[in-house]
Amino acid sequence: MLVAAIRAHETVLLDGTVLVSSHDQVGAGHGAAAGVQAHREQAAAGDGWDALTVSELRIVAHVADGKTNRAIAKILVVSRHTVDAHLKHIYIKLDIHTRVELTALALQHPGEW
Repeated sequence: MLVAAIRAHETVLLDGTVLVSSHDQVGAGHGAAAGVQAHREQAAAGDGWDALTVSELRIVAHVADGKTNRAIAKILVVSRHTVDAHLKHIYIKLDIHTRVELTALALQHPGEW
């Protein structure tokens, strides 16, 4: 739903995060998040993204696609508790607290998840 909103609107305010879409680049080869630049007060070059594991990045991709923990667990053939644990670690590494913040950060790193 978030990606659809960004595609439809040039600027989206989401949970205190301003997301600005570059419509001329959307869909240019990096999936739904291409060309999206998220501006956050807390975002910096060292936002912790590089500390995420491959498993955590898989979780990020599904969260950014709007899937629930239960759906993610079913897709990845793991328990819901495993998904919860990965999300907890992701939130700690990125110093965030919500799925919305995670999605906004994921949109800052197109092609990396």
